[in-house]
Amino acid sequence: PLPLRPPADTPPLAGESLDLAKMTGWTAQPGEILACATTAAQGGDWFRFEPAGECSFPGFDGPHKLFRIAGDATPADVGDAPLFGRETELAQLRRWWEQAAVGETVIAMIRAPAALGHTRLAEELALIVAQEARVRHIQCRLEHQHEPLAPVLTELADAAPNACSKSEAFTAMFTLLEADTAASPTLVVVDDLHWSDLATRELIGRLASGLTRRRLMILVTTRPDVTVDLPAGLA
Repeated sequence: PLPLRPPADTPPLAGESLDLAKMTGWTAQPGEILACATTAAQGGDWFRFEPAGECSFPGFDGPHKLFRIAGDATPADVGDAPLFGRETELAQLRRWWEQAAVGETVIAMIRAPAALGHTRLAEELALIVAQEARVRHIQCRLEHQHEPLAPVLTELADAAPNACSKSEAFTAMFTLLEADTAASPTLVVVDDLHWSDLATRELIGRLASGLTRRRLMILVTTRPDVTVDLPAGLA
């Protein structure tokens, strides 16, 4: 597992940081939400930001770049926000990916409390490997956590639209990933597992134990208190 903790250089939520946030808020127009560069970097998991120019504030050195919230983040938008303080963790994920790309199945898990950027880190790896490999997403969501296999069926919508039962979905996902890994290295990002149903967790465990010696990396992001039946050799 790859536990995430606040980066050593994360600005404290006191003193100048709060003053800068307050001044930035006063600059916003009615109906507009602005953020400084540090806030935009840390909020990339949840919001899509667009540049909003620069502004100088009394008591602060130099102009500060501002960003405007343009909507909720989607997997395609996450890469627009800069990765903040996760170079070491990203390097480890890339090493695991290199192992998987040559035929050694890797199951990796990023464990982190809320708001520490586990989704942003996983998507950074996905953006890097997408240039040379297949990337699939199993996106678990709070509003669907009581719907069996909801994130799995979403990913299977094109490849196996008629997979409705648990056994059909399991078989379809195995078949899909076997074909993917035969054609190219494959990364499967299972995001926010803590919001998944039990059947989805069972499937992830079966994929991890059943698809060995493949050009496959399954990257799971979740909260520290979530358990899933994974092989003993978990990365």
